[in-house]
Amino acid sequence: MKRTMMALLCAVAAHGVWAQNVTAEEMMLLDEMRAKYKTVGKELSPEDEARILQRVRAMRNLVPPAAAAPSFAPAPVQPAYQYQPAAQPVAQPAISESDLRQKMRVVQQHQKVVNEVVFLRDGITFDGQRFADPEGRTSRFVIDARQGRVAYTVGTGDRVAVKIANLKSPAEAVTVGQVTQQGNQWVFTSVTGKTLAGELFFPLTDGVLVLRDSVGFRYVAGEGVQQINIPNGWYPAPLQRGNISTTGWLLLEKDTAEERASPLAGLLSIGKMVGLADASDYALMNVSTGKMVPISINSSGKNAYAYSGCRRKNALINICDQSVSYESTFQPDGSPNPTHYFWRVDWMNTANGPVLIAKEGTMGAQVHAWDLGTGKKVLLLERTLGVGHMNARIHPDGRVQLAAQMGFGREVIEDVVAELQKRPDMMAQARSAP
Repeated sequence: MKRTMMALLCAVAAHGVWAQNVTAEEMMLLDEMRAKYKTVGKELSPEDEARILQRVRAMRNLVPPAAAAPSFAPAPVQPAYQYQPAAQPVAQPAISESDLRQKMRVVQQHQKVVNEVVFLRDGITFDGQRFADPEGRTSRFVIDARQGRVAYTVGTGDRVAVKIANLKSPAEAVTVGQVTQQGNQWVFTSVTGKTLAGELFFPLTDGVLVLRDSVGFRYVAGEGVQQINIPNGWYPAPLQRGNISTTGWLLLEKDTAEERASPLAGLLSIGKMVGLADASDYALMNVSTGKMVPISINSSGKNAYAYSGCRRKNALINICDQSVSYESTFQPDGSPNPTHYFWRVDWMNTANGPVLIAKEGTMGAQVHAWDLGTGKKVLLLERTLGVGHMNARIHPDGRVQLAAQMGFGREVIEDVVAELQKRPDMMAQARSAP
């Protein structure tokens, strides 16, 4: 019994607390407080432990509040004790930016060029291999085909996690934060404690992008937040087909509210459709420099139409009593809406820098390509009645291949970058014209 008591007192003394008449309950309390402080990277000093015991005993009326100083020497005399609530440890971020940067290096150290991606109800397949997340249903995929990196959200409901992974080692996916939808607002909170809020949210292969009408914020995991200022008269397009994180370019849409309210709105709309008025209702903007590249696409093309009360007039014409227009990337029959900007504009990073491909003009009659680094613009395809659905993809050897529907046929350009280099620059021709 004496050995047990001596061991108990020695253990208390070793922790640096007031060892006189310490009960087992008080020892358990001190051990619990030491553990809590260690979780936030702090340690209790002997003075802190003595004060804790004083406060506990004062609250329990075990000692008078005035008897504040412990009896062992050479402790200084303390003023009369006045109870104050113990300070609560400040909540710390789960991880620092430097630690997150180290984790991101694991994702960035492998490169795997992806040739073909198929989006599934839960996950994707890339080059025939399935990718899914063990923590829950995945969605909102963004893919860097040249590097083999993917960003996505995982989970269901109003709050989901945002992850970034390398397709060569998908099990090493890094969680960069969580995003919550609150009404029409998205609120992203990184694992490092940074918060971004806006009406539009996009995962990126190096972080996230949150946009409001006139400003945006790009969070690069392990680095920090970059502010993006949107020019007056423009706002971010809700759908972004290109890869913002690898190219540094963002699609904007012109604010045409004043045009639509004008008494000449109908004539202006017709003028845009037949090429008599500027139809550059979209533009790419470099998020670092603010440079803009106008794209000749009419914003009215994003609408699909549903008709009712229709009756046949002849083999070619139906007469309908009512039509309703609404913005949609798909037509009522489920096929892509060919005039919607989402299917007409794409941009990607190549070995020669970022490239833009867009179907411009009346009825999408011309397909152009831009070298966004130099500003060079060339004509790739042209069809008076309009070019059909087009799709660009990056091959394992780095080539950008473009396939487009041309009437009943299909035309393929095997290397867009090579065509950009050898075809004449339309911008130079326009500058030299009298």
